[in-house]
Formats: sequence, C-alpha cells, structure tokens
Amino acid sequence: MTKCEPFGEELYKGKAFDDRVGCAILVELLKKDYNLPIVAAFTVQEEVGLRGAKVAAYHLAPDFAIVIEGTVAADVSDRAEEGWVTELGKGPACSLMDRATLYSPKLIQWVTDIARQKRIPLQYRRGSCGGNDAGPIHISKAGIPTIVLSVPCRYIHSFASVISEKDYKACLNLVDELLKDLPRMFGVRAIDKEDKV
Repeated sequence: MTKCEPFGEELYKGKAFDDRVGCAILVELLKKDYNLPIVAAFTVQEEVGLRGAKVAAYHLAPDFAIVIEGTVAADVSDRAEEGWVTELGKGPACSLMDRATLYSPKLIQWVTDIARQKRIPLQYRRGSCGGNDAGPIHISKAGIPTIVLSVPCRYIHSFASVISEKDYKACLNLVDELLKDLPRMFGVRAIDKEDKV
C-alpha cells in the first residue's frame, strides 16, 4: 500500500494523484466564499471514456467549467526534453489542445493574464496526446466554455506518483483568482449574500 507522504524538496509521493490532486483542490475551493454559485463535480471513469464528466455536464449544464486534474510530467533524465509535456515545480499546466478538445484562445489568454497579474507560476501543457474531462464537457448541450488546469505528476499511473507542493499550491491559488474574476470576465452580476442558496 502506497502512503501519501512528503519527501525531498517540497515533493509528495502517493497513489493516484491523477485525479486525487484535483479532488483535493476542489475541496479547498469549496471552503471559500465566492460571489457566484459554485458546483463541484467529482467525476468517475475518466480513464475509460470520460463517462462521469459526460453525465455531470449534461445534468448540471454549467455556464462555465474549470477542469482540475493531474497530468503527465515526464521530466526525467532518460527522456528527451521534447517529450516531457510538463515539468515539476514550474506551476500548473494550462492545456492548449489535446485529443478531445481545442481550447479557446480567449480563455487561455485570460488564464495567462491572471497568472501574470498575480505572479502565479504557469506552464503550458506541451503535447496533444490523451484527453481529459473537458472533452465531453465543452460539447455538452449548446456548448460550455471550458479550461483545464493540471498539476504536473511524475510517474502518473504508477503505484507511487510524485507531485510538487509548489505546483499544487499554485494551481489552488490560480483557480481561486479565476473564480474571483469570473463575473468580470463574463459580464455577470455578482450575487448578493442573501441570494445564495
């Protein structure tokens, strides 16, 4: 049994960080208070057909979606740098495209601008292999604007994967800032405290 524990310089090893790291970030975000309604979907069966995300997106029909997940970091000595996809310690990765989704340049620019303004490290996911829950979400019903932020994860589908605490915290901070800026970005009136359900 693999135990989640710190080691080295601000690293953690543990089982199934893809997508437990995304779940951990969602839990932390749900503890915060935003001026808009937030719904978190902890989906299943991403690796076998993105099934949970398909059902959740159709049922919830959100106005906007942020997918938070773990993604491959192949930044190891026996692999050529062009195949690294992401690197540990350089912040969360913003996806540009993958096998299931071509992301909106406007949303990518928004994420980039917020990261720069708030001095949050951000990298772009290099490579277009694989896919994630954004695939069925962005084409659900009339279409849902969707972005993906991933925590780089070394040895991603092994019994002991590795993440950087810096990347985890940066991803949490970035999503928090994006949620605060969502009303401005989409021209939506922030809800009053009394209106919250």
